[in-house]
Amino acid sequence: MRPEEQPEDSEEEEAAARRRAWAIADRLTRAGGEEARLTSVAGGYRVELRSTRPAPDAAGVLAALALGDRWGHRRSILPGSGGLVQDSVWSEVRSEPSGPSGPERGREGGTGGVGEGSLKGGSSGAGNA
Repeated sequence: MRPEEQPEDSEEEEAAARRRAWAIADRLTRAGGEEARLTSVAGGYRVELRSTRPAPDAAGVLAALALGDRWGHRRSILPGSGGLVQDSVWSEVRSEPSGPSGPERGREGGTGGVGEGSLKGGSSGAGNA
């Protein structure tokens, strides 16, 4: 590959990641019944959906999350709400390739887990949200 081709490839990867993130945001909004937020993060995009009520289409929410490279869930009690619980699901799309070991794994703050890959047939423990 010639050096002058690299910026164009990088721009194409960025555009593809942005399109994937918007597709996830659209699907999460429709399935979750709330507006999903799309933000830029280091190396890509994060789509987040917060709600204090069950999603109208839980299977659709999971399908949308699975389109990302990483995803997770966090449950918290809203301060000053008398115990109202808020669930937050998120999916990240990377615009740059991961290293040989893949995207870093770990736990998100709160009580949620982080997952990678497909949600098909996974366990309910940390690693599959």
